[in-house]
Amino acid sequence: METIDQRRRTKNRAARPTGLARTAVATLTVATSMLGALAVGSTPAAADESSSPTGTLTNQRNGQKMAAWDNVLRAGQPANTVDPAIWPHYTNLDWTLEPQEGGKYRHLRLTDAQGHDWCLSNVPSPYNNTFPTSFRSCDDSTVQDWIVEPATDGGKGVTISPRNDPSRHLAPVTPQPSWARLGLTSSNDSSSRWDFSGRLTPTPPPPAPVAKPVVRPVSPYSAKVNGPAHPAVNVVNDTSGHVGKLTVTLKPGPKGVKFYRDQEVLVQRENGSKVPYSCVVKQVSDTAECEVDLDLGQGESARIEAPIYTEGLSAGEIPSMRFTVGGADPVKVDFMMTE
Repeated sequence: METIDQRRRTKNRAARPTGLARTAVATLTVATSMLGALAVGSTPAAADESSSPTGTLTNQRNGQKMAAWDNVLRAGQPANTVDPAIWPHYTNLDWTLEPQEGGKYRHLRLTDAQGHDWCLSNVPSPYNNTFPTSFRSCDDSTVQDWIVEPATDGGKGVTISPRNDPSRHLAPVTPQPSWARLGLTSSNDSSSRWDFSGRLTPTPPPPAPVAKPVVRPVSPYSAKVNGPAHPAVNVVNDTSGHVGKLTVTLKPGPKGVKFYRDQEVLVQRENGSKVPYSCVVKQVSDTAECEVDLDLGQGESARIEAPIYTEGLSAGEIPSMRFTVGGADPVKVDFMMTE
């Protein structure tokens, strides 16, 4: 009895042209390959501008393109690469790389001859469970998330790794004369590198960790009844990082302390200079948010002052202002009202 692979090889031999027709196909293939080489990295404008670029994936080791074995797919079928000699028999060589979670991962989506979308999954095929990749209907499962990133060690192209096994890379693992089955390898050589004909937008690097400053209240402090008040905090950068732009949130309480219509905070530097920053007052939460640039290097400090006005308070009462500076813990600044 013939195996599935034997039937497929017989099918391919039957499908290949002979004589002059084969020569014509070969000539066309060479010409197509030359045009492809000239157009590496270029795609139609629509694909280039898309966050989900579409293009072919060509393995650098064997020169074959990533594909599904059949133009009409069924769930669970394995993925493979195919040789240039049999490209003309395939209608599904263009992959769409859809970003997931802000571009951290991508879905590798293929559309078959019937217009059905399939996503490459890090799940063994029931037709041959030796190779841990197969096609499934596209969904949000993590087995369909792939890490597509530039090849390391000075290599060109990209590597493709499954989210749930990031130390391994997608590669052809069963070399045949005109095709190879896809699997995973820990190798970093050309077998695990792919040239993508579309334009990939690099995954944005994670934001640098924000240094968490030390915030201390400026006290003791007092204010005149029905007059302005100037509660403040000292901010110190005692980390090895840099404290730059951050949000200062103000919360007055418990009563008698009011924001100005054009509320602002003043940042006083160690050299005595003061820089004002405007705030947005939020009536519903009775808070004000102020975007400031502290620009503090290691060991440097600044004072943040919040001018406000008071009303309806008597001498001896102690209102307060709560400062939340970036990711630091909130600090409450108490001040006593005097005649």
